Amino acid sequence: MTNLFFSYFPGDSFLHRLDPRTKIISLICISIAVFAAGIPEHFATLVILFMICSYISGTGFRAFWHSLKPMMIFFPLIFFMQLFLTQGDLIFSIGPLKPTYEGLELGLTVVTRFVLLILFATILTATTRPSMITNGLERLFRPLPLKAAGITSHDLAAMMSLSIRFIPMFFENARQIREAQISRGMDPRHNILRAVSSISVPLIISSIRDADDLTMAMQSRCYQGISRTYLHELEMNGIDWAVLICVPAILIFVVLY
Repeated sequence: MTNLFFSYFPGDSFLHRLDPRTKIISLICISIAVFAAGIPEHFATLVILFMICSYISGTGFRAFWHSLKPMMIFFPLIFFMQLFLTQGDLIFSIGPLKPTYEGLELGLTVVTRFVLLILFATILTATTRPSMITNGLERLFRPLPLKAAGITSHDLAAMMSLSIRFIPMFFENARQIREAQISRGMDPRHNILRAVSSISVPLIISSIRDADDLTMAMQSRCYQGISRTYLHELEMNGIDWAVLICVPAILIFVVLY
């Protein structure tokens, strides 16, 4: 199964052909709708929208669902934190464990929001080349007065694009280090703290090394982030504008109804 976790999947679908600015703006609108959603009908609407987008992208729903695997360890943690730390009517009480109905509802809501945000963000990265994401972000940031802060739209777009590209690399490094430590006899089930330390330290060192290699590669190519040109100039067409009209309409539906 292809892992699409913040990785590009080559294709020629309708979503692949959309302007990157259209997809970025749509993702922002959908993210607002996800945070504004508060009842099952809202979440059901967003789930249906995701399933439609995953089908149109040509990769299928299962591939996107599989991309959640690197984050599965965090979802139970988020849920149980809300379940046990939220004040309200007790479900039961066993010593210090006092889950509440309000915590149960909030935990399910927060986890659902995180899942939807990751899935929609994965659709963006799966259907848009990293270079096009950088180009789209740069064009969106260009009207902003960033020079007053001492940065340019090119710099900000490059930083965000590189951050997105490092996410799958980070989890892949973690997987490789974990498998290497297990092959050396580590048993994460018996000593969790030791397992975490044996994985986290090499992972931090590996991440720093990757960042240093990237810095040297950019310096060797004389990257300065100013007055850059692009091989393919972005140009929005009628379909892009139609999408930008439809997506905010969904946002309005979720917020108002």
